[in-house]
Amino acid sequence: MKFSPHMKVKWKDRVDRIKWLKLLTLFFIISGHFAREFYIVLVIFIPDIIYFFEAIFGLYTKTSGICTGIVETVKNSTNIPVYKVYITDYENEEEIAFKVKDYCYISERDEVVVVHSMITKRVIEVQGIRMNFL
Repeated sequence: MKFSPHMKVKWKDRVDRIKWLKLLTLFFIISGHFAREFYIVLVIFIPDIIYFFEAIFGLYTKTSGICTGIVETVKNSTNIPVYKVYITDYENEEEIAFKVKDYCYISERDEVVVVHSMITKRVIEVQGIRMNFL
């Protein structure tokens, strides 16, 4: 887990990456009866809960590295291209991967700066560009 350097991210950009549907579903499950299914659902939603707190407290950092791979796939039946991008920081021995919908503005072997959350590694921007992240 990397806590330095700390990056300031606008509140609007933080909130855009929260998956509200999942958090609302979790809220309704918690407000109901506790059953075995609750614990299974809770495990599924742990990354979203952690990211919610990261967004509130502004826990973001950046990673500088080289784009080591871009894999193009098609999202289910919609025929929308989805790109999985791999950024590797060889100095700190760290790799971050993220998915971009529609169009990817970087290419392999580019030097890239990625702003992401500290614990869940949700990407906010790449090279100062806010892409359509999944």
